[in-house]
Amino acid sequence: QFYRFQFAAIKGKNLDNLYIKMTIEGEGAVFVSTGDKNAYLNGAIYLNDQPMDAQMAFRLEYEPSILIWGLIKEFLGWGYKFFLSILVFVIPGLVLLNLLWPSARSLSRLERIAISVGVSIAFYPIFFLWTDLIGIHLGAGYAWTPLIFGLAYFIWINRIGIIKRIKSPGIIRIRLRNASKEVNFWQDLTLLVVLFLIFLVRIWVIRDLAGPMWGDSYQHTMMSQLLVDNKGLFDSWLPYAELGSFTYHFGFHSAVAIFHWISGESVLSSVLWVGQIMNGVSVFVLYPLVLSFDRKDRWGAIATVLV
Repeated sequence: QFYRFQFAAIKGKNLDNLYIKMTIEGEGAVFVSTGDKNAYLNGAIYLNDQPMDAQMAFRLEYEPSILIWGLIKEFLGWGYKFFLSILVFVIPGLVLLNLLWPSARSLSRLERIAISVGVSIAFYPIFFLWTDLIGIHLGAGYAWTPLIFGLAYFIWINRIGIIKRIKSPGIIRIRLRNASKEVNFWQDLTLLVVLFLIFLVRIWVIRDLAGPMWGDSYQHTMMSQLLVDNKGLFDSWLPYAELGSFTYHFGFHSAVAIFHWISGESVLSSVLWVGQIMNGVSVFVLYPLVLSFDRKDRWGAIATVLV
């Protein structure tokens, strides 16, 4: 069975490594249950100060108030990073969509956002490449330039409505929904709930990782770091490897660099975060794809995203 050991609440130790040390005084023996060595990340059970190829079996119980406050801070941090992700991975694509495909305005708002994400992610590596061809490396400008121009563009095209709102701040407008709009509202709400769960699952599983996992993540993090170090594309891999040319596809790595520059997060953390964002939006973009087959099958498109 499990035995309870009570400790004073430890504040400010989110994701820090802690350990418990038990010693035997006198004669006899104590049996401690163990689990598989891969039962959880980090740590192993030690016997006489030597690590064993096993994990200790235990259950953690947390101080409720500290647990709740910790989760609130965690979600606020995610919300901030998600907001920055929307800025850099939606706005540039939305501007290009408005300029290059005016008829896209007939699509629903969520369809346009989904397509804009794809366009934004495709835009950044091209931006990196074209500036590199003329010998310009912008560094953080790769993130801020499209964002500033994009926000300025939307302010300009909506300037009349903005001026009216400023001049008449006290006017309250009431909109009445018709039946079709009411159906669309519930469909959009359902899609947003599904998307929330999709991103929540992906972000939750990386919350306690110190860095990206498995072999490929090493090279992806290194290439992203080199983009940041060189403020753009590069040829030399020094000081990480003795290579003198860069011929690898760099779409993901440019997105990592963009997020690093806009957020100030380390490249290591940015690789983790952008990996989950890419994973989630790759599901989101199925929504406009299915609707392109049948404009009326919104529930079918939502079901596709869910599956």
